[in-house]
This record gives sequence, C-alpha cells and structure tokens, in this order.
Amino acid sequence: MTLGVFRDVRFCIDLVNMALVFLAMAAYTFIFPYYLQEARGIGAGAAGLIMACYPLVNSIVALFRGRCPIRWGAKSPRLWGRLSTPAVLPRAASSRSARPFRS
Repeated sequence: MTLGVFRDVRFCIDLVNMALVFLAMAAYTFIFPYYLQEARGIGAGAAGLIMACYPLVNSIVALFRGRCPIRWGAKSPRLWGRLSTPAVLPRAASSRSARPFRS
C-alpha cells in the first residue's frame, strides 16, 4: 500500500469515521452490560439477552444488505438508510421499551 492514499480527503474522512464507529461500538459493548445490571437492576442472563439483540438483528439484516447494492446499485440503499434512520430513531426513543424498567 502506498502512503499516497492518505492525500485523498474522502479516504481520510472515512478512516476517521470508521475509527469513531469502532470506538463507539467498543464502548457500547463494554459499558452497556454494566449499565443494565447496575443502574437498571437487570439480572446477568436478561442483560445478556438484551445484548444479543444487536448481533442477531445484524446477522439477519446482513443477508439482505449484501444483495441490495447488487440489485439496485450502491446509491439507492445508502439513501434509504440515511433517510430511514432519522425517521425511526425518534419513534424508537419514545416507545414504551425505551422507558426505564420498573422495579
């Protein structure tokens, strides 16, 4: 690999973005189980099941995610993702499952 690739601004932005996403996911994976157990009072088994939701959904979505760019090109699925995420996140945050657990 030549070091000339670091002169491309888009490559450097993507590299920084990937590093930030990796750090965020690593922090989530490390801190969230403690939060569920200590702050929310959930048992270790239930916290593990909650933590297993992300990889489970990711593995199911990955089956379709690989076929979308082949079928529709890379631009269209990327646009759907960018439009659907801001539309879904407020609804998910206001849902009943996002509210604190009752003891």
